[in-house]
Amino acid sequence: FGYIGSQGGRDLRAVKRLDGFRAAIREAGAQIVSERIATEPSSMTIGRKETANLLSDVTPPEAVYYSNDDLAAGGIMHCLSEGIAIPSQVALAGFNGLAFLEALPVRLTTVETPRHQMGVEAALHLLGRRDIPDENTNKKVVDLGFRLIEGETC
Repeated sequence: FGYIGSQGGRDLRAVKRLDGFRAAIREAGAQIVSERIATEPSSMTIGRKETANLLSDVTPPEAVYYSNDDLAAGGIMHCLSEGIAIPSQVALAGFNGLAFLEALPVRLTTVETPRHQMGVEAALHLLGRRDIPDENTNKKVVDLGFRLIEGETC
């Protein structure tokens, strides 16, 4: 597996997802052969550039997980421009389930999160209208779930 992120690791949510990804990969008995975390803000351009770098490694990964969909969209564009078959040569997966993915020539496999509802819940918590302590940690937890969107890239 490979991983591509951005913002120099300053996106704490992406860092936590990467930690979980690493743990799941290890638990499955697989390994991450390469990671690229660009210092620049996330963009399709950075995703395309870092995908080119990652896939030119001596041992390129068979699958790449991106910290978000715009980086993954750049990865798709790199593969299409270089004639790299998705997913038979390399599988790609993103995160966020953003609407712009509908415009891509290949449907990205991604994880959709309820970002609007997250904002609503955060506001309600800040206003003191939500107080849901977790019985194990006594921290306030609201699990809004997620949805795997199966595309054509995995």
